Amino acid sequence: MKTNVAVFWFLLILGSLSFGISLSDALTKAKIVNSNYMLSGYALEKTNLEYEKAIIESTNKEEELNAEVSRLNGLSDYLRNYVRSYYTEVVIGYFDMRIAQIAAEAAQLSYLNTKIDYERKTDLLQKSILSEPEWKESEISLNDALDAYEKADIDYKNKVFEYQRCTGLDEKTVVDIPTPDYTRFTVSEEAWQKTHRDLRNATLSYEIAKYAVDTLPSATSAYNRKIKTHNLKQKEVAFKIAQISALDEKKKTEQTLFYKKRQIENAQKRVAIAQAEMQDIQNRFGKGLVTEVQIHTQQISLLNAQKTLLTNQSEYWSAFFDYIIAIALPLDDVLKSLGEK
Repeated sequence: MKTNVAVFWFLLILGSLSFGISLSDALTKAKIVNSNYMLSGYALEKTNLEYEKAIIESTNKEEELNAEVSRLNGLSDYLRNYVRSYYTEVVIGYFDMRIAQIAAEAAQLSYLNTKIDYERKTDLLQKSILSEPEWKESEISLNDALDAYEKADIDYKNKVFEYQRCTGLDEKTVVDIPTPDYTRFTVSEEAWQKTHRDLRNATLSYEIAKYAVDTLPSATSAYNRKIKTHNLKQKEVAFKIAQISALDEKKKTEQTLFYKKRQIENAQKRVAIAQAEMQDIQNRFGKGLVTEVQIHTQQISLLNAQKTLLTNQSEYWSAFFDYIIAIALPLDDVLKSLGEK
């Protein structure tokens, strides 16, 4: 019964994310130790300084455009490799840790069920009711179940270590992570294109190629003029492809968010059903109407339902981060609008 109580305690924590700290507080605490957050400021400052220097030293429009390309690449690196990583380590890292915790709990219960079966078959073997090959099979199954549990437990501990390293938070701290309504932040196709960094890069590359053609000296050879013109046409095609790709990315990201939101809602309903079934079987177990294996099996079912919910929430947040970064909204401001600060 000790295992049952431990599992129930864990389920109660996962079932009530309001207990603990807010996502805003978790992010604030993580800023103290998170290397990506600490490096992000330097990366942004370096990009701005290099851009200012390039603009001061530029002597024509082409050099100014090249400086803008470098600034854009620097900003992309800042957002994707530092800012995005910081939020991922705090938010997605929390989900990963909880999912690994559930997997370890479920693997432990599966091991206990396999152990009960092994002990039952050992007793049957001793009574000459079961053949030795059948007993050997149960012994192998027990070893497999133990290996699976130990592996899941190690994976959970590794996730805890990584999460603590990136956030400074204890694994027992429950973080209240809401599911934001992405529709509050959707933008028009025109607005999306204006902030889409790959498209802006393609636009600048086209402008640079056009400037190179427009400013060719009259004495330029036919060969060089043809090369420059072909390069401009290539950049024009690349620009049109980037336009299509940007809008396709918008569509796919919004579709992902739409369906993930529905999957979260369905997963929440399945968790509620599994919790009701768990309560029912717990009552019947107290009356001696069900076996320990049956209650373990129902606990595994509830854990799996919660694992599915957390997985969908994690994937939703990942797509949400991509969308917010793509439309150039500061994630801190987004959190404020969610009532997180």
